[in-house]
Amino acid sequence: MTTERFAGFGKSFQLNLPDASVITDGILRRFPDLQVMTSSSQSGIHVQRLTDQLRDFFGIARGEGVLVTSVDSDSVAEKGGVKAGDVITAINGQVVRNPADFTREMRASGPQTALKVVREKKQSEISIEGPAR
Repeated sequence: MTTERFAGFGKSFQLNLPDASVITDGILRRFPDLQVMTSSSQSGIHVQRLTDQLRDFFGIARGEGVLVTSVDSDSVAEKGGVKAGDVITAINGQVVRNPADFTREMRASGPQTALKVVREKKQSEISIEGPAR
């Protein structure tokens, strides 16, 4: 499930859709001043969209990556070494640009998933085993 939260112009609303990114992109083109927070969860990994400010802070190329906001205890992700604060830039070699990409690639992954992760501005690869949920 992807959740989009919008705020701006004195209004706010939330969409809970399987892939809200298509709607989000259209809204952002029409209303570029909106603040958007997108989140998703798969395999015990909770992520959110990276803002330009967060990309600069983490040293991530524009248009890449999602921020890991939390990892469920005793999940395959925690056992594999994923930590809050990591930035996932690719899954099984496929670039991840937003939470919708993250969800799609995690759902498409098999019993072993290779995550390209940036932690403390250093890139590494983490392998997690188990079904993506």
